[in-house]
Amino acid sequence: MSRDELNDEVQKYFEEGGEVTRLKYADKKVQDKAHRKFYHLSKEHDSERSRQYLQKEEKKESLLVFSKEDRMKE
Repeated sequence: MSRDELNDEVQKYFEEGGEVTRLKYADKKVQDKAHRKFYHLSKEHDSERSRQYLQKEEKKESLLVFSKEDRMKE
């Protein structure tokens, strides 16, 4: 793909409502929380405690005004 073709595709993307999003750096705390959630997701079929953790996190997330993706935008 030539540079002009690439520029045309990018322009088309923007015209159709696309946007460029910069995400914030994930510090140690955010990484640890993601690791804990992944752990519980992998254990949720075998562990009642993991199911409860995931339900609690889902409930907390649903009460927030902005989604996780919106909060992580710069």
